[in-house]
Amino acid sequence: MRVAALLFVLVVATGPFSANKSSRAAQTAFALAPIELPVEGTSATLPLHLLAHVGQPGERVHAVLSWQNGIELDRSFTLIAGEVGGQGLLAANLDWDQGTQPALPTSQTAVLDLSDDAGKLLGHRQLTILGPDNTGLRTITLYFVINGDTVTPVQRRIPSTPRIATATVNELLWGPAPGDRPNLTTALPRPDDVLDYPGRKSDWGERVQLRGVNIVDGVATADLSREFGAYGGGSLRVGLIDQQISRTLEQFPSVRRVSIAIEGDTGGVLQP
Repeated sequence: MRVAALLFVLVVATGPFSANKSSRAAQTAFALAPIELPVEGTSATLPLHLLAHVGQPGERVHAVLSWQNGIELDRSFTLIAGEVGGQGLLAANLDWDQGTQPALPTSQTAVLDLSDDAGKLLGHRQLTILGPDNTGLRTITLYFVINGDTVTPVQRRIPSTPRIATATVNELLWGPAPGDRPNLTTALPRPDDVLDYPGRKSDWGERVQLRGVNIVDGVATADLSREFGAYGGGSLRVGLIDQQISRTLEQFPSVRRVSIAIEGDTGGVLQP
């Protein structure tokens, strides 16, 4: 009788959760660590930037973003080789293809799950997704490469911030997304460029990061991490990188000229 009473109290206290849900919750708690981006509990927009160390290189990972109202975005990615222990690296933009995005709420909680082909949960995040009509967003223009030899403008909606120039260049570094027009690329080094670069140094990370954008007397200096050196040279690529960053920053009225630095040093940057 005492055992039965204890079981009754346990059921009442925990609520009507099934064993599968309890197991999934425990698995979810264990799987939080591999996802670096998005950060748990934050607000984000589409495209959603994904950064995670999961699985093995060459494996497929399924990213499913589920809104409370039942909308679901499901896309698969192939992992590249990360720098730590041969683990897989996911660095990608999650978005619908151009013209296929459904009407989204202005703000709603959503859940991101990463799983492998066998359905094993690899990572989990809960966050708030801001729809394109959210009044807290601002339209920016990014410049990507089209036809391999010229840049073209692409508009995005990102959270408004006093450091809008910094946020815009950060967005540029993530490259084109499925929701942009087809056949866009970027000349800026992507994670696979950085990881495969023959001149890669031992203190390099896996991707280019923005150290900051500083605007003084009309000159905007975009200071990038050392991994930016993986652009590899070549006059065409150097010119495209310069145009992508410069035109992206020149959309702001306070910017008359753009300078590019690596770890604070502007000397010798973007030499062919």
